[in-house]
Amino acid sequence: INAAADNVLYDNLTLKNVKGTLTIKDQKATIKNLSSELFGGTLGLTGEVSTKEDTPVFNMTLKVNAFDIASSFKELQLFQFLTPLASAVNGKLNSDISLSGNLKDDLTPNLSSLSGSVLGELLNASFSSEKSPLLQSFDQQLNFINLKDLDLKNLKTALDFNDGRVSVKPFNLKYQDIDIEVAGTHGLDKSLAYAAKLNVPAKYLGKDAGNLLAQLSEKEASETIVPVNVDLGGSFTSPSVKTDLKSAVANLTQQLAARQKDKLVDKGKDALTDLLDKDKNKDSTTAKKEGGAVKDAAKNVLGNLFKKKKDSTNQQ
Repeated sequence: INAAADNVLYDNLTLKNVKGTLTIKDQKATIKNLSSELFGGTLGLTGEVSTKEDTPVFNMTLKVNAFDIASSFKELQLFQFLTPLASAVNGKLNSDISLSGNLKDDLTPNLSSLSGSVLGELLNASFSSEKSPLLQSFDQQLNFINLKDLDLKNLKTALDFNDGRVSVKPFNLKYQDIDIEVAGTHGLDKSLAYAAKLNVPAKYLGKDAGNLLAQLSEKEASETIVPVNVDLGGSFTSPSVKTDLKSAVANLTQQLAARQKDKLVDKGKDALTDLLDKDKNKDSTTAKKEGGAVKDAAKNVLGNLFKKKKDSTNQQ
């Protein structure tokens, strides 16, 4: 079947300008080159559904282009499973999705049976942290970061999923001059286990690091980097956010104290060197003066001797 339709109603979705080819053979339906407008973007789909076994199975590849994130998250259960934080993200999404699994009696995917992978890219995206308890907790733990200002431009992520669990490969974010790396897993049961590592310039920790930071130049403060680790656990609805900020600040304080000590030692060495150089110059000047006086005395003695000898000869 070669099909083209202006509107196709599928469950709670309305697909526009649908085109594609459907082949049915040996209890298997194969879809090729299906294209449609959806969620303000476009969807491409190729795949198959087999009903040969008691439990229907499927495998598909989807190409998502410029989907509105908020709309797609609201309507697609698959997206809610793969990217729970999408509820707090505004913007557009490009994605390549490969997935396979079992179908339920109503021919909808059994999410706990899914396996596959996703490559995603966010376009002109931003966080609305008030929509996510997890992001709110993160904001509260790290008062030097405002997630609304987090740079999500062209953020790319990769994840795998199997047996109801999603594994997100490490990806990088940036907040002003703070580099952030995030990785972890979450489950169909909303449980999560993520870790974030932040490389924080010391200038952001001034309040916690005390007066030692005030003794650094602006350049030194920006170049002194403090790693801060964040563990995110619990669930997306009841998260647990823990940081090692206190120990990181304690380590920073020790580093700064050691640096100040080294500076004082260096100053002491320089002062001692200057003092020794002055003494050396003083000794050299004194020796020079004393040497000149000895030379003059010798001249006087010799002169007097020759003078006396000459005078004695003349008298004779």
